[in-house]
Amino acid sequence: MIDFLDHISYSNLSLFEQCPRCWLLHYKYGVDLPGSNALSLGKQVHKAIERSHLDRQIPSVDDPAYPFLAAYSQRYKSKDYDEIEKIIEVAVKHPFTDKVLPIPIQMRIDRIHKNWIHDVKTSSKKWSFEDVDGRTQTAIYAYGFREYYGWKERGVIYDVLLKRKKPTLEVFHTYVDDMMIAQALLWVWKVYEEIERTMEVGEPQNHSHKCWRK
Repeated sequence: MIDFLDHISYSNLSLFEQCPRCWLLHYKYGVDLPGSNALSLGKQVHKAIERSHLDRQIPSVDDPAYPFLAAYSQRYKSKDYDEIEKIIEVAVKHPFTDKVLPIPIQMRIDRIHKNWIHDVKTSSKKWSFEDVDGRTQTAIYAYGFREYYGWKERGVIYDVLLKRKKPTLEVFHTYVDDMMIAQALLWVWKVYEEIERTMEVGEPQNHSHKCWRK
């Protein structure tokens, strides 16, 4: 067991795959990792949507996130959800054995409406259905939903806010089957066990050769 973690998440595991050193700095030592301008704007947009969901707070018109929230709000109104900013935490069961990971997996779902899971993304490139089908994150969301509520989701909707002079919202529907969930869970187990093996040897000292944060 990794003593400084009380849960894992898709972003946690993904960061370890990208760079074990950055993962350690962020999750053990609390270092706020640098992000690109695109990531920074994406975080601003997500925070603005979160505040509009929870507190009905709207950023000022000169805030970079404002036009994105305006595009989002044109499609989705306050009545278009059953739950918002829902934090789900469930045990991670191995798909083919009776094993369970020692810590749960956590996910924050932007919006749930009529059993549809919604995830908001910002992107500088136009998406297609190939970009949403078969995503590991999608399957993890579906797994968490089923374990938490005890029934199957209708599907997953990606609300993609395109970074344009005037941002636009595009909506993509996708679906998850049992095989996709099994594959996603195997990935979770693989990465978690790799983290355990790495930490048993010692703290990773060097950045991945592909890490742009060096």
